[in-house]
Amino acid sequence: MTEERERFRKENALWRDDHAQWLDELSVWLHQTNRLVAILHLMERTLPDHSARLDRHIAEIDQHEQIITRYECGLDERCFETCDMHVSMAEQRVAHTELGQQHAKMKQEHLSFRKRYQQDMQEFRRLASRLIRELELLD
Repeated sequence: MTEERERFRKENALWRDDHAQWLDELSVWLHQTNRLVAILHLMERTLPDHSARLDRHIAEIDQHEQIITRYECGLDERCFETCDMHVSMAEQRVAHTELGQQHAKMKQEHLSFRKRYQQDMQEFRRLASRLIRELELLD
């Protein structure tokens, strides 16, 4: 009976060793998973901000396009004085100057947006590369 009990103790010790090894592996896997989640969180957080900026910029360009279209109607020789877009030449000069200033501002905003867009894409690539490197470490 003591031999059997000793065999049980040894087997139980092996089970405990297995259990400790499993917990060690789980700890490593949990750490790796948490690193992946952190990278994905950064990507998830960055994408909505980028999308919102893109949507705002599209809306600004659309609004600018509408202003140009309304302005062009007043330039059309077929625009009659009864048309609500018709303006005198003096008013046309002022409107043209203002629209030129708005267009210059919109152009500058677009150049700034282009720079920000390139920075965002660089950050996405950096995070994606980091995610790939982390995944490669899991092998």
